[in-house]
Order: sequence, then C-alpha cells, then structure tokens
Amino acid sequence: AVFFFRFGRTPSVGNIIQQSNAILERFHQHLIIFQNKDMCQCGACSSANQLTIKFFIHTGPVSSFHIGNHFKLIGKDIILLHRLSKNNVPLNEYLLFTEPFFGMLESKNISTIMESEEFDNIIVRYQYIPIHHWLQEINIPE
Repeated sequence: AVFFFRFGRTPSVGNIIQQSNAILERFHQHLIIFQNKDMCQCGACSSANQLTIKFFIHTGPVSSFHIGNHFKLIGKDIILLHRLSKNNVPLNEYLLFTEPFFGMLESKNISTIMESEEFDNIIVRYQYIPIHHWLQEINIPE
C-alpha cells in the first residue's frame, strides 16, 4: 500500500482521473518489465504479475506530527481510509471516491457504481469506477 496525500486545494476530478490513469499505466509497465527479466523463482517474484492497484480518493481533516525523520498523519479520516481498503468492491482495480466527491462526479457526468458499507458503526458512502479497461490503452514497454 502506498498512501499519497495533499494539503491545500482539492484537485479536480479530471486531474484525479488523469493522474490515476498515469499511475496505473506506469505500475503495469513496471510489472511487465519485471516479468520479462530473468528473476528468481521465489513466491514474491513469480507472483508479481498478479499485483493490482486501487485508488481511494477522499478529503477530510487530518492532523500531523513528526517522529524523528518521519512525517505521520493521524485522525479519523486516516483510519477510515485504512478500513475502506477492506471494502466489498468485487473488482481488483478501481478508482473509489468517498462521499465528499459525489457532487464533483455528477457535474462531470461520470458513470459510477454507488455503494455504502458500515465501518465501526459508521455508514460510509462511496462511488467507484472500474479501471481495468484503462489497461487496453497501455503502452507496452520494450
């Protein structure tokens, strides 16, 4: 898992989709390159081509602090994102938006699948977009 965050202005849905598509493409290009190399036969190397990527887009308040050279984010919304990673979406790769983004999605006429789940007695509503079809447009590295 990799956790990206941004302070300040929330990016547009178009920018989020564009960046997610670019990350997905580079991720799968790297897996293709890795798979085509002579690699060892350990479990990690031989199953690397089965890795997938999921994007969780959320906005909310957080606090931060430093521990030594490390920067940490804390707060209910960080915990929510960790719990949301164990959702019931039946796909291996998708772009998920939590409720704060719903209005932005509707204004862009983006077709999504709406769901809700309960985490620690809190109902979390989200919408997701299947992204596996983005792989059809991937540039295969040499």
